[in-house]
Amino acid sequence: MVQTAPPQTATGNRLVPPSGSGPQGSQPQSTPSQITVELLMAILSEIDLVASRLSVASLSMLPAEHELHQYIRKLLALLVAEQQQQQQAGSAQPESATLLVAKQVFLPLFAAIELPLRFELHLYLLEGVQTVCTRLRKELTSWLLYLDDEVRERERERERERDSTLFTHLLANT
Repeated sequence: MVQTAPPQTATGNRLVPPSGSGPQGSQPQSTPSQITVELLMAILSEIDLVASRLSVASLSMLPAEHELHQYIRKLLALLVAEQQQQQQAGSAQPESATLLVAKQVFLPLFAAIELPLRFELHLYLLEGVQTVCTRLRKELTSWLLYLDDEVRERERERERERDSTLFTHLLANT
């Protein structure tokens, strides 16, 4: 069984373990429940919504009690509890919910590069999730390798669209 570090959350620029991050007395399961997955996705949506309303340039400008930090602590605590339940149930993939969240945070990371707060938030969330999931570094490497192929294909598709638009425009003007 893999030992994982406790989750960590925002206090200034550093991460610290949240209080009460253990399981909340629910029955162990062999896979994350649909309710757990939906709750995790709902928390991620709330984090995104709160972040979209902020006008600060950096997370470090927010007080530790800010709503955004509260959602981050809640997300990490739920991930720890889910992972502990999966380990207790002898699941072959106790980190599956954690990796699902990490992928949902990772995928929009590069789209957020133009928005400093969003980019910092996504990196911060990945850092927090990494404290819960020992496999995340390996998975991130895999996702980055796959992302490179996906970005190249997207660029080829954009070039084809641009060429098609240019060709259509040229035909319309002749």
